[in-house]
Amino acid sequence: MAISTEKLVRILNELFPAERSEPGDRVGLQIEPERDEITKVLIALDPRREVLEEGIEKQVDLILTHHPLFIKPIDKIKRGDLCCRFIQAGIGLFVAHTNFDRDYLAPEWAEIFQLENLEPFGRGEGEPYYKLVVFVPDNYRESVAEAIFSSGGGHIGNYDQASFQVQGKGTFRPLQTAKPFMGEKGRREEVKETRLETIVPKRIMTEVIGAIKENHPYEEVAYDVFPLANEPDSGLGIIGDLPQAVSRKEVADMLATRGIGEKVRWGKAEDRPRKRLALVPGKGGKLFPEADLRGAEIFISGDIDFHQFQLGQDRGVLLADPGHFALEIRGKKVMQKLLQNKIPGLDIFLAQRETCPYFYQE
Repeated sequence: MAISTEKLVRILNELFPAERSEPGDRVGLQIEPERDEITKVLIALDPRREVLEEGIEKQVDLILTHHPLFIKPIDKIKRGDLCCRFIQAGIGLFVAHTNFDRDYLAPEWAEIFQLENLEPFGRGEGEPYYKLVVFVPDNYRESVAEAIFSSGGGHIGNYDQASFQVQGKGTFRPLQTAKPFMGEKGRREEVKETRLETIVPKRIMTEVIGAIKENHPYEEVAYDVFPLANEPDSGLGIIGDLPQAVSRKEVADMLATRGIGEKVRWGKAEDRPRKRLALVPGKGGKLFPEADLRGAEIFISGDIDFHQFQLGQDRGVLLADPGHFALEIRGKKVMQKLLQNKIPGLDIFLAQRETCPYFYQE
């Protein structure tokens, strides 16, 4: 199956909105594919040279990775640089990083550990949301509401098509240059109208307003847009309660059965039953203080540093570091499932040559 490059990039941007990433993160399309149609996609954790070579062998048109190729601004590009090899091969690169962590990878781990009373943390600033208010004649209320919902408005957490509606009277007087849908020029009209309110993320506001205008009967559409101070509904980490309290050995067994327990660095803490677990995929030690404030008894993340282990010891929290790679490599299958659900029939491969870049001496 083939899909246009433009459509695929649009779908990827919808799945992984840049607005959901952390400030300064480099996400989205980093290298444009040479071809106008995409038939094969390779998914990888990192845009490494061996991943690109695998993509060339599989004749893919685009590689989707978790980690960016470009992180800091670059001053120059040399002939041997990896980005040149991408361009020479005609293969594009799309990145879903912290926006993927917050919306998909952290919740994936919550499900794997069967956490209850789940809460996100490390929410950051989040994506800007607005309240959109539009005034509609009663008999057009449903069609305008459907246009809003179809274009992405009215989505809050695990709910969609959310709105508030109240009826009232609207007045207007068409001037001589007007082309009124109802009423006469020069005469004030009273119309039964519905005040329709909903929530819309900033990134699709233009599309939603366009959909309203296409489906609204009035020549001049009255609407208001108000910025909101909503707290983000997801975070870089998750915290919740395990089904039952567990010892350190049981935590180690849990990590091993979930494929991330081969090599773990443990913080020094009293070995007692613990139930409240916090996890941050990748490098998340900086979020330990927030997890501690939320009552975490176990904290799991990668690349935890010396002072964070010390703080965990002081606070009596059990810290476990299975490594950055182990906590994020699972993300490839999550990405594959998301894309397959959106584009059934597209050939999507998982990179097979990726390995953790460090090892422990036996």
